[in-house]
Amino acid sequence: MDVLDLLDTLIRINTVNDPLNGVYPDKSWVDFVGAYVRSLGFSVELFEEGPYASLLAVKGSGEPIVMAMAHVDVVPYRDQKWAYPPDRLTLMGGKAYGRGALDDKGNVAALLHAVRGLHVGRGTVVLAITSDEETGGRHGARLIRDALASRGQLPRYLINADGNSEMICIRRRAAYSVTLRAREDVRDVRGRAVKARARALMAGSTRHAAYFVPGAHVHPVIALSARAASALGVSQLRGAWVKANVVPEWVEAVLVEGGKGRAEVDSGLTDLLRAVLPITRMSIGQHMYSQFGAVSTPNVYTRVDGRHVVMLDVRAMVRDAAPIREYVRLVIDEGGYDVDYEVGGGGGYLYTSPHARIVREAVDACAHVGGVCRIGELPGASDSRYFSPLGVEAMDFGPRGGGLHGPNEYVEVDSLERAARFYRRLMETLLSA
Repeated sequence: MDVLDLLDTLIRINTVNDPLNGVYPDKSWVDFVGAYVRSLGFSVELFEEGPYASLLAVKGSGEPIVMAMAHVDVVPYRDQKWAYPPDRLTLMGGKAYGRGALDDKGNVAALLHAVRGLHVGRGTVVLAITSDEETGGRHGARLIRDALASRGQLPRYLINADGNSEMICIRRRAAYSVTLRAREDVRDVRGRAVKARARALMAGSTRHAAYFVPGAHVHPVIALSARAASALGVSQLRGAWVKANVVPEWVEAVLVEGGKGRAEVDSGLTDLLRAVLPITRMSIGQHMYSQFGAVSTPNVYTRVDGRHVVMLDVRAMVRDAAPIREYVRLVIDEGGYDVDYEVGGGGGYLYTSPHARIVREAVDACAHVGGVCRIGELPGASDSRYFSPLGVEAMDFGPRGGGLHGPNEYVEVDSLERAARFYRRLMETLLSA
């Protein structure tokens, strides 16, 4: 099978990861990937935790241990208008369309193609494929990391095939979450109800929350939060919610403004929506430089047991949640909002020196396969953050494409094929290092 055949097979397996709606990846991907790598001489170990499965394939023995990692789970694609079917591969104009083509099934296919015929004469190659990266990686990458650490088999080098644009990514922020809850409290006030609607405006077709740039992009919930600050109150909130790290296409609120007549106001929802704006203007000290700064985006709203709930995705170069928790506390306390909050997530961030061996070898490998690679930072978090804090030389990489977490996701075919050659070359040189 060539790399496009592998990708087509993977895209046809439904691996949508959407726990908010009780949807988890179909584990049949394990049978396909497991049979494929066994045929190449790898031994296979399966890790399962809850609804998630991860596969660890090993070939060779001894040092150095070179690990390559990618994930098969994808974000939902409901309520998105696709020009091509999201659940199968469509080739058009040098691009391969389908959910996961860029993030991250294209990279899984590239790794599987790269290890075909890979000669391991010295050292160990470890291939890790997980299925929960889109929900934080705690049941996949962290589980595998802990198992390898307990065996004294942590890799010296990690090639995390979960990037894009052919960048040798050496920095990525940690991912956290902030959950706000406020009790429903409806009352009648003097005023008039006005329906307000806002749409997302981001560069390209991506809706990935980590790619949101305050001041350059428009987030519909943040826009409505600004309006709510000057309104008498809020009575309703609805939108095209997808998941915690996907910016909704549109959001609509019913605001109550001054005027004749009577209208209902929900004081809990009002406080909740008003608190969003200052929380998204997050100002915290970061441990490591990030060109993208600290960014907080409110992407999911639900009503549960008489409470309004808003979930915010937070990206920052901090070791733990303490500075985020303190900032949210200040906003809630000093703003006088009757809102409860919870901060979660973490796992560290990715940072590898640009002078590290894996980076030098990656630059050479890129030149060898005819690529034009640069060293830098990508916006989204990745599973490499579980390994980087333990001293593993780690980097993220991936082919060029577009539509990340949005409609009409695609990967450029020539870039995908080049990525497969890049991975093989880099593994070969690291094994001989």
